[in-house]
Amino acid sequence: MDTQALAELQRSIQSRVEVEDAIRAHAKDLETACRSLSVPLSRIHVAKTDEEQDLIQFPNPSPNAYPHLDLQTVIRDTTPLFQPVRDHLQGISAAFPIAQFYRYNHLWSRSVQQAIFAAALLAYFEHKSLIMPEEIQGYLGVPVKVDNEPVAMFHLTLEEYLHGIFSLPSELARFAINSVTYQAYQRPLEISQFVAGLFSSFQVLNLKNDSIRKHFDSIKLGRRQVRNIDVCRYAGAVKPVTGHTQGAGNVDDGGQPAAMRRAETILLIVGK
Repeated sequence: MDTQALAELQRSIQSRVEVEDAIRAHAKDLETACRSLSVPLSRIHVAKTDEEQDLIQFPNPSPNAYPHLDLQTVIRDTTPLFQPVRDHLQGISAAFPIAQFYRYNHLWSRSVQQAIFAAALLAYFEHKSLIMPEEIQGYLGVPVKVDNEPVAMFHLTLEEYLHGIFSLPSELARFAINSVTYQAYQRPLEISQFVAGLFSSFQVLNLKNDSIRKHFDSIKLGRRQVRNIDVCRYAGAVKPVTGHTQGAGNVDDGGQPAAMRRAETILLIVGK
């Protein structure tokens, strides 16, 4: 091999390294932006409506407890945080020729899955429905490619969309468990119906034994957890506090709030 061919090969390798370095820089910023989405979204587990705030009263509340939050506040605080995600995705799209999309896609794919999950969770609390692939662009500024045509533009893959959606049931199951602590007994029923519909819809997919199939199996666990909460409701482990049993006086013989006692019962059943 002559010197000119070696020099050409070296330039090609150096060019690819420079492209990867540029993409990694944007991907690192994208990862940070996606992590920042989880901060306000994690507060959904302590968010209550005004009615729920008045309904449950714990004696001697901790001074470090969260202040009263509602879901609309969480949605309002989270929505602006999608703008940095959109900006970093645009930066990534400009860093390489679009024909080489699948060569570099692995560098940002995990962060994109996290962003799609955040968008799906926010969309559920806004509309009580599953976010569709065509709606993702409204949050992330990039469309989901659902066809098999050659790559013509920067996009999110269908696999990334599915991975993001499959993370939703486990988070909603956790939200349902925390909701009964605040005596929001309608929430687990709504979530149970949503997760059951999600599970039955995705069952029609012919998923192979790969990472998508394994991630899809996690829906079964979330579905079972929410269903167990419904079992608790119908079995009487969860009952609204009304009338003379309402408020700080609603305690058992050991001085434990009845709502906390019922929450512990639910956790024991759900954990089985």
